[in-house]
Amino acid sequence: MSNLQLRHKVLGLASLLGFVYIGSAFTYCVADNHSFWDSLWWAFMTFTTVGYGDQYPHSATGRIAGILLVATAVFIVIPTVTAIIVTKVVGDEHQFTHDEQEEMKALLKEIVQNTLPN
Repeated sequence: MSNLQLRHKVLGLASLLGFVYIGSAFTYCVADNHSFWDSLWWAFMTFTTVGYGDQYPHSATGRIAGILLVATAVFIVIPTVTAIIVTKVVGDEHQFTHDEQEEMKALLKEIVQNTLPN
């Protein structure tokens, strides 16, 4: 993965995170009549799955926003961040280059042609 591809993935992930985070906070703010700062606190605690219980949604709309926020964190953001980190940290030093793969394909083709009866 090139640096440009990594930047695009990180930008996409950050955009998704920002959209869901701010959207959930705004929904909680409006649906449950809280200040926007309290809503940001709630969204952060919910997203990180800490959930102190000091604030929680009372309306169905706020609860749906909380469900979407947690689902996004647990099923999209955390696995994606983990995958990006792992692909950068863990490298396969024995991975063949494109030229080596082409050479092996040619050798295998030659072996197959020489071993099959004419």
